[in-house]
Amino acid sequence: MSQDDISPAKLDEFNRIQDSLKNKKPQVRDFIELARSAKNAGLPKESKYNALKAGELDPQNPMVTAALYAELTAEEFKQWQEAHKKEIPFWRDLKSVLLYPAGKEGLLMLGLATLFFTAGKIVETIVILIPFLAILTVPLFAVGGILGIAILLVLPGFYTSITWTAALGKEGFPDWPGFGDIFTNLIGPALKALAVGLWSFMPLILALTATAQKKINPSVFLTVFTLLLGLLYFPMSFLMMAMSQKLWPSLLPSQVLDSMAKTGKHYWLLCLMFWLLLLPTLPAAFLWPVPVIGPLAVVFTGLYCWACSLYLLGKFYRYEKDKLKWF
Repeated sequence: MSQDDISPAKLDEFNRIQDSLKNKKPQVRDFIELARSAKNAGLPKESKYNALKAGELDPQNPMVTAALYAELTAEEFKQWQEAHKKEIPFWRDLKSVLLYPAGKEGLLMLGLATLFFTAGKIVETIVILIPFLAILTVPLFAVGGILGIAILLVLPGFYTSITWTAALGKEGFPDWPGFGDIFTNLIGPALKALAVGLWSFMPLILALTATAQKKINPSVFLTVFTLLLGLLYFPMSFLMMAMSQKLWPSLLPSQVLDSMAKTGKHYWLLCLMFWLLLLPTLPAAFLWPVPVIGPLAVVFTGLYCWACSLYLLGKFYRYEKDKLKWF
């Protein structure tokens, strides 16, 4: 811009406003006013700079949005909006959590996992209904067993990826874990998930074992108390394991309890929502005796509900990451 395009009077106004802000902490309105005066004075760089400063203070302010829309190109404004997109609190986004596995990709992957997981039971039912297939019982059961074991190894890594990708804000289902490195992609995540589950519910396991061995008297209070401890501990422990890709931090009560304290009431809300999302698996279990359809419905419901809960866990981390400060 040439010197002739700069208005002396408007420039004086810009300098006056700028000088008035030297001895105080500028607020959003101050930066917007400074941007306006810079634009009127014919100073586009200063106008854009101050509008962006206002955007750093309060990106959701309508005045800021309007000022930046006027200053930035369409592409720049779109990039700025994406960078300052406000994260929806996880407890207000239940619809997206419930519908997360309902896309074409999610239903296909969960459907295949269900078929693999129930292959043995389906084979058993088919052999009963069609007796002449009895000669194929052994190979069919072998195939069903192999498929069941394979999906058991795949699911922990797959579900860990759901939490991980949700925490990063990525859309869609993750891919199946690769079979190239079996220990890293399959056995490792399966052992980590098993360890987190056992450790989280260890007080309950010990209480039930001691009761069964008659070392202590049966106690409803002790059983319920240790169960609640496990329900409270598991989500944060699993989240730590999923995000760090390491087992040890999630087994340290001091680390887990500290993270619970940092997120406060939001973690209590997460736990409530996490386990409520899994409740449909209980009534679905009564369908198991129904030939073919029953096992498919039970397993698919369980896989769907776990996908929802672990997706919610990732959204919780994304919303609370500034408090947790793990990385």
